[in-house]
Amino acid sequence: MSRRKLLLGGGAALVATAAAGYGALSIPKSASRAEIEASLADGFRDVPFWWDELGVAPPPQAELIDNVDFLVVGAGFSGLTAARTLAQHGGKVMILDAEQPFFGASSRNCGFFGQAFENGGDRSTPEHAAYFDEYLASNHFLEQLIEEDGINAVIRHGRFRAASHKAHFDKMVADAKATKASFDYRYEVVAPGEETQYFNSPTAAHGGIFLPDSPYLQPARLAHGNYLAAVRKGAHFVGKTRVVDIERQADGRYLVSTSRGKLHAKQVLVAVGGYGAPGFSALGDVLPVKSYLIATHKLTKAQMQSVWERPLSLHNSKTNFNIVIPTPDETQLLVNGRTGVRYASHAAMAVDLCRVAMELLPQLGEIRATHVWEGTFGMTYDGRKHIFRDDEGVYYLSGDNGSGIGKMHWCGNKVALKMMGLPGSETVFALEGPPPNFPGYVNGSDWFVPGAVAYYDMKDRIM
Repeated sequence: MSRRKLLLGGGAALVATAAAGYGALSIPKSASRAEIEASLADGFRDVPFWWDELGVAPPPQAELIDNVDFLVVGAGFSGLTAARTLAQHGGKVMILDAEQPFFGASSRNCGFFGQAFENGGDRSTPEHAAYFDEYLASNHFLEQLIEEDGINAVIRHGRFRAASHKAHFDKMVADAKATKASFDYRYEVVAPGEETQYFNSPTAAHGGIFLPDSPYLQPARLAHGNYLAAVRKGAHFVGKTRVVDIERQADGRYLVSTSRGKLHAKQVLVAVGGYGAPGFSALGDVLPVKSYLIATHKLTKAQMQSVWERPLSLHNSKTNFNIVIPTPDETQLLVNGRTGVRYASHAAMAVDLCRVAMELLPQLGEIRATHVWEGTFGMTYDGRKHIFRDDEGVYYLSGDNGSGIGKMHWCGNKVALKMMGLPGSETVFALEGPPPNFPGYVNGSDWFVPGAVAYYDMKDRIM
């Protein structure tokens, strides 16, 4: 289930709710001092848990170099993979990022990849069959990169897709059977009443589907490995440097103006998601949507065993869904939810997510957060990734839509091959041309998001 459904598909009801709720719901959610004190653990940090678990200092600041073959703007999964491929083929490559490498969504997500079949098991048309096959190929490609580059991404397996309503359970079973008919993968139907061994929570009271082979990983370790691999291949990285203008010159090269000076490049790739590139009209219809996570305080072994018989990842079936995963040392839980809500502070965000965690797992009692953080994904109106060139020939890759660790690596490699004119650059994941207009998204104002979130939160409670 895609987070795209938070903003699309509700038709007139969604628009009406968004408009009616705008005034009150657009006010950032706050919390009292008492609530904050009750929700923050000792040593609380408002940075991604993944960063502290990785424990790697940012690279030292480097200088700009001029006259590169390829300039890659954005050091996330797709940009780093593209830079790796370009450098591997002998190109003089520089990567620029407004922050440090993998500062954005690449190190802030839940680490899911594999067996999240967006098109179900439908192989009835050549288009669906091609999409399904490429999805499997993209996961295999990522696994090969991890092995080849020696990345310790802490890959674990096991995902329980919990049915939050009875109708969701029936549809899950039907979808799993359809997928099984076209692809031989393992799944187990978990009937209502049998779910406690997988996830002992009110959100799983209607059973669900268990996918024993479905992987999840430590995204910051993966992104850090991507960065090291690109540098080993010869790419040059410069952080804390924002690109402000790209101009094609008479000789065909690009003059790139940055916050730290100017440089020339033969080709340019802009590979950014929800964090955007201000002033780049080609990405004007990529909507930034925020998603939030906390790490709970350290839990006892008995508390962890009260959650499930063995640690695994959880994804429930709500439209504004929750994800729960254990930390690599299996002493804390990472809890995701409340996508699209606006907060007055990270502390207020922690209060709200601690409340969500206690609703999901009431047996744990009071929950305190050791970490709270947000990530921003780039949503397109058609829900698709886009690889295209603008009027001046600059390449773009954007539109992760909150789903696609494997796909963003895959598309990063594909756009690099396209830039070099090499075979194998075709992909069904990404459409050509800039993303279509996002209705209601005017001059960067996502005024309709709070109302959309309220609508779907209400819908999740009743159906």
